[in-house]
Amino acid sequence: MEPNRLNFSEVLEKGPVLVDTCAIIGTLCQEVSEEDSFKTFLPFLSPNLGVYTCPRVVGEYLASQDLLKRYERLKIIATFLAAGGVLHFSEKQASTYFRNYQQIREFASRRGIHETDLELLSSATALISENMGVSILSMDFPLIQTWSDACKERVIDPQQVRFFVREYPDAFREAFVKN
Repeated sequence: MEPNRLNFSEVLEKGPVLVDTCAIIGTLCQEVSEEDSFKTFLPFLSPNLGVYTCPRVVGEYLASQDLLKRYERLKIIATFLAAGGVLHFSEKQASTYFRNYQQIREFASRRGIHETDLELLSSATALISENMGVSILSMDFPLIQTWSDACKERVIDPQQVRFFVREYPDAFREAFVKN
């Protein structure tokens, strides 16, 4: 692997992973079917392995107008649900989420990101534990810019909330905050 490029297993070693819709359905540098794209995550979708998505991501993912595609996507979401991979916060995590949501919303409005992406970024801050950070997998560049803005303003610690772009089915490149 190239420097700063990790496979999914290596990303998961850094702590829990939050997956955005675009990272579930494809990659940045290689055309692949949704089904093949999802297969990268499948071995890691079991309780307590740390692969999650957010309720709004589920809604966004299921919003397809094509009934056959929606049915296929329901099967994928059922796999996430069975593995406990759709986030539910403790009371303490919910408090952290709402506090950071308000702060991050300011940066999000500058970049025009959707509520789904704001939820994903705020959720990452709520999942941070004392000894583990969180990684976000996405290819949404306004979301990456919002993360970077929040890191520069010290609302988010880039060592605690890392960002990875999915370039290939099992190759993720870490994003960095530029000063």
